[in-house]
This record gives sequence, C-alpha cells and structure tokens, in this order.
Amino acid sequence: MNRILRDTSTLALVYKSRNRYWAELDPIVKSVLPSARSVAHDQTYVYDKCAVRMRKAGKRFEIACYKNKVQNWRNGVEEDIDEVLQIDKVYENVSKGKFAKKSDWSKAFDVHSEEQVCRIILDRGELQVSEGERKALVENMYRDIATIVADKCVNPTSNRPYPYTVIERVMKEIHYAVIPNRSAKQQALELIKKLPEHIPLARAKMKIQIITPKSGVQAIKTELLKEGAEIVEQTGSETVRMVVLITPGSYRIVTTLVQKYTAGQGSLEVIDLKSHQEGEHTIDDEISQKTERLGLSSTPAASAPLSATATTAVTAAKNARPCSTCGGDFSADMSKYREHFRSEWHRYNLKRKSKKQPVISEEGFDKLDSENIEAFLSSMS
Repeated sequence: MNRILRDTSTLALVYKSRNRYWAELDPIVKSVLPSARSVAHDQTYVYDKCAVRMRKAGKRFEIACYKNKVQNWRNGVEEDIDEVLQIDKVYENVSKGKFAKKSDWSKAFDVHSEEQVCRIILDRGELQVSEGERKALVENMYRDIATIVADKCVNPTSNRPYPYTVIERVMKEIHYAVIPNRSAKQQALELIKKLPEHIPLARAKMKIQIITPKSGVQAIKTELLKEGAEIVEQTGSETVRMVVLITPGSYRIVTTLVQKYTAGQGSLEVIDLKSHQEGEHTIDDEISQKTERLGLSSTPAASAPLSATATTAVTAAKNARPCSTCGGDFSADMSKYREHFRSEWHRYNLKRKSKKQPVISEEGFDKLDSENIEAFLSSMS
C-alpha cells in the first residue's frame, strides 16, 4: 500500500512538472511559430514563392509558382505544369496564404476545374517579380525577339539574314516596347509585320520539293505563281519534280493544291525551312546587284579620248588646292596657301560659318569697311 501511494505521488509530481514545462513553453512557441496555432484551414503558407496575378470579375486571383519557370512555360520550354506550380490551388492572396473560394473562381472563369483556372492565370496573368528581375526579364525577352526576327527574315535585296544586333538597333530606334506576359515568338511575328516600314525586310522563303504526275503540272504551276511562288528547278517528263520557293504562310495552300491536282499521287517535301543566300558577300556582288537593279550595263562603254584642253582641265582640277571654307585656288604657291589661313578674309568667313551665315568671296570682302570687319570679329570673340 505504501509503495502504491509512493508511485502515485511520483506520477503526480511528473504530471505537474510537465504541465508547468508546457505552460512556460507555450508563449515561446506562439511567438516564434504563430502559424502553429493560428493558421486557419483555408490558409497555406508558401515560401520562396513567385506569384502570378490576374483580376477577373472584379476579384483578384493568384497562383504560386517556382521562380524562372513561368517564362519557360510561356515559351514552350516547360510542358509539365507540376514543374511550374508549387501547389495546384487558386489563392486570393499568396503572401497571406489565403485560398480563393471555389464559388468565386468558378463563377469568374466559368470552369469547374481548379487546374484549368491555374492554366488560364499562368498563361495570361501578370508575373509578380522584383524591379531587378523585371529589368533582366525585359532585356532577355528583347534579345530573344530580335534573335527570332533575325532567324526568320532576310534582306529581300540580297536574300541574306540580318545580324540580330541590327534588328535590336532598329527596335530601339522605333521605341519598341516588350510585353512581359506575352511570349517572345508572338511578339516577334507581330514585329515582322511592322519592320518593313523602316528597313528592307521579308520572311525567309521555304524551299520545298513537289513531285507530281505530268497531268497536274500545269495547273499546279499556275496556282503557285498566283501565290507568288518561285519555281527554281523542274525535271522529269512523266513524273515531274519541282523545287519551289514559297512564303511560310502559303504552305497549307500549296499542300491542298498538290492533293487536289494529283489525285493523291503527288507528294510535297520541305527541303529547307529558311532558304537564304550562303557564303561571303563581297563588294563585287553588291555592285552587280545594284547594277542589275538599276538596269545599267556592268561593262562601261569605252569613253571617247579627251582633247588636249580637256586633259589640261582635268589635271588642273586634280592639282587644285582650294580652302574648304572660302574656296579659291592656291595650287600655284604653297606659301600663299598657308598664308591664307592666317588672313582676315579666312577668319571672317570662319566666324560667319559658325553663325550659319553664308561665306563671302575675296572681292566682296575687299569692299567691306575695316571697322565693320573688326567689329564683327570682336563681337564673336
């Protein structure tokens, strides 16, 4: 009996000490980990978050994503949504960990799947990033857009691609503004339509191969020419092979033409998605292209022999030493040429030139009053 009482008292002491321990620890737990006691059932805190926000039907909806994954998703690099979303839930406020009500998001987006809402916000929402991250994001997207345009387009005169630095410079000149929540490819395709107003630019043509029976050749060629296609090569008699350059937008139309006029016996194959001129571009190539474009002969006609007077005039023109400001000819005497640059006539013309006034000849300068000349020179000093 005494042993039982002794054990009972021991248990009572232990219980009492434990209660005192937890009573002392409880305020500490509450101060350090407030979420341990106060987080509601409709709240989940997300750390190292990157929020994408969207307003719909007067309410704000957010999703929590991993950093650097949103742009990968929008550019098509990342296709697994689980790698982008930290949690497939729609929030009212990610920072506070407060979920949006199902009745709110289902009514606003007119869908009943929370994952669908997450996809819509992920595709169209506004990415919440810091100022430094936003600046880096815009710079990278600016460069990506210029690279896509340079990759898809050529100079129509030379059929050669532009360096992306040229495209980037033109974008800055026209004050092109990047839209962060749209993909670089979408913006590049829209920019391609605007740039021809500022520089010679056209989409690089696709090189395709068409194989067709003889019966369908003429009809296909007629339709191709209507689409602005260029037939580069044609071989064969019974079965004809054509190599054609077309714009990328005409590809589906050409596919339909081949199926229509060959009764399923023809074929179409893409040889090159972006056909452009290869190799080095020399000055001789540039001259020949300009000559052909202007309709001039590449071999100049033999000029008639110059007369003795004309020869003398040409020689005198080559040896002439005029002043770039005052004009005149000082080829006869180098000392006069040097002396001219110290003369008041030259100084007077320099002052007039600095005031954007026309220069005067030596005869006109000699007619001026010396006092007026001195006053003019001193007024400009």
